[in-house]
Amino acid sequence: IPEEIPEPEEIPEPEEIVPEEIEEPEEMEEDLMEETETVDYQADQEESEEIPEENLMPPLDPRVVELRNNYNQQVLSAIGRRKVYPAGSRRREEEDDVRLRILIDSRGRLLEAEVLDSKGFKQLDDVSLRAVRRAAPFPSPPENADSWELIFFMEYKLDS
Repeated sequence: IPEEIPEPEEIPEPEEIVPEEIEEPEEMEEDLMEETETVDYQADQEESEEIPEENLMPPLDPRVVELRNNYNQQVLSAIGRRKVYPAGSRRREEEDDVRLRILIDSRGRLLEAEVLDSKGFKQLDDVSLRAVRRAAPFPSPPENADSWELIFFMEYKLDS
């Protein structure tokens, strides 16, 4: 006896999935721009030029300026007397303006010496630092300063 085959159930049509609308990148950028606060840099600069008098440093006494300049010159002269231009660097025609920073304590001892900027000629960087170390100790800084920072260049130029 043939069995009755049940009729298939009706399968409902799938629901149509509609993707949510996604904003285009340009529209998103516009929205972000609207939310971002606009800063008027020129106005800020103009306002910052007006510094209250109580925040201004008093002008330096010319004698103090001269004292500081003389001290810097003493230190730089001592370093300059120990500066060498290595033969190897000359042969390779290496030229540089090595920018250095030194820190001297109240008794004239060298606390720190570092190359801030150079073209990367290691030998010139090394001899610059060596000249600084050999020149130390320095005279005590003026004005009973706890420490004295000096930033300067050591120039290495070949004679033309």
